[in-house]
Amino acid sequence: MKIRTAIGMVFLAILVASSCLNNPVTMLLSSKGGALVRMGPPPGRRDTPHDERCTGYPFHALLQNTDQWECVRSTVDYFEYPDWILNQQQFFSDEELVLYFSIINTWPSKFSLGSSCLKGDYNCQRLSAEESFWTYVFPMWIRFEGLGAQIDELTIDESFCATRKPTWLGPPGDDYAVQETAEWIYLVRTEFDPDIEICSIEPYPFFDIDELIWWIDELNAACDVLGVDGIQAFSLDVNWNIGVSWSDVAAFEDSCQARHIRFEMIYWAAQHWQETDEDVDFFNDIHQQGRMYQAAGGTPDVYSIQNWNYIPRQMVPEEEPWSFTYSLQSFVNTFVPK
Repeated sequence: MKIRTAIGMVFLAILVASSCLNNPVTMLLSSKGGALVRMGPPPGRRDTPHDERCTGYPFHALLQNTDQWECVRSTVDYFEYPDWILNQQQFFSDEELVLYFSIINTWPSKFSLGSSCLKGDYNCQRLSAEESFWTYVFPMWIRFEGLGAQIDELTIDESFCATRKPTWLGPPGDDYAVQETAEWIYLVRTEFDPDIEICSIEPYPFFDIDELIWWIDELNAACDVLGVDGIQAFSLDVNWNIGVSWSDVAAFEDSCQARHIRFEMIYWAAQHWQETDEDVDFFNDIHQQGRMYQAAGGTPDVYSIQNWNYIPRQMVPEEEPWSFTYSLQSFVNTFVPK
């Protein structure tokens, strides 16, 4: 966890708030005291959806131009990026990561790594959770910590979904996904950090609401059997481009909160996944999704603004339509309870 000088942080917050309140474009409406905000910059796709063509340039752009999104940063509670992209040394040198992590450590937001247990990002679908932990993710996290990273949270990217897909090469069955993910969480808590926050991400309507509730209950029960805490949060990846029941989603939100599981909604450009799409499309899509879920009575604990497609390409400045930081701040001002 980050250790900060309280007086220095308060003074900094006052300075930032003062400058943002005088800025009519990026007027500061901090999430602090209300719902939380997660910021997940795009992967920097080039030509192909994943692998080495995810260049991570958005992360570079944000960390090299921190003076161009100070107001947005003051509203962010979780700053997230995929561990496997940061670990691509052809795009991120040790020297760059040392600098970037030292900057992130000064922020009040928590630093989160998007990671995988049974998904194919590291060929994990061919390995057990134990093998993928020791072979792929654990060495990455240790490298990052050695370079100064203070990791507050891990998000597990759709391990339940992975075993249902036609590309899955491992043993079949939902119970297998539960047991392996619980084993992965056990290793995280016993070999890496017992107190780290863990969030599970799964898609809807790929799974119906009953299946998602089953997943949360079974996963945390399996962790309890192993003697470790399970997940603290659940993040819903809604493919709203194909038609969904927002009232069902709102009911699922209530189910998570009744279980003391923090409910997160991912807001993303579901209607735009082509390389020819424009940054304004991201702005329009997240605001459209925000209106639809708000109309259904949805009030997530965490508003997660991110995208895995090509847009937006421009990250800063926060005053520039339609940069990522501009779109994020407009969304926060419009939808996040104060």
